[in-house]
Amino acid sequence: MDVEKYRKMEFLEIAQRYFSAREYSELQAIPAQDLQRYFFSCWTRKEALLKGLGEGIGNLLDQVSLSIGSGAPEITCFRGNPDVSRRWCLMDVNVDPDYAAAIAFEGKAVQVCHWLFETQRVEQLVARERNGQQVSADGDPPFQR
Repeated sequence: MDVEKYRKMEFLEIAQRYFSAREYSELQAIPAQDLQRYFFSCWTRKEALLKGLGEGIGNLLDQVSLSIGSGAPEITCFRGNPDVSRRWCLMDVNVDPDYAAAIAFEGKAVQVCHWLFETQRVEQLVARERNGQQVSADGDPPFQR
């Protein structure tokens, strides 16, 4: 998995240096107002995959070519190991509007669920339990799905 906070940087310069030629070319065609989102989407997908494979990102970022865009992420090419694109899956994960996140795993696509934990509600439940009151999260859970 990889998570990155959106931030300003020289996206095309970084992509030219570390992304595949195809990814760089596709990023050049993205409108300026969308470039940050597409750049970080690609970056988190690449880093999640390389972490999943047990590889470092230093020398392999440009060896991995992924789909650019808002559709389902695809591994279009992995130089040196063509089986990677058949055996591995990538998924974007919506963790926060200010972050890009992706997971990579070997196997077939799965449904991923995550919960947003409401800290204040948990503190209320803990306080009630400490005061000897019955606590049940069934009707009023401290998280949202």
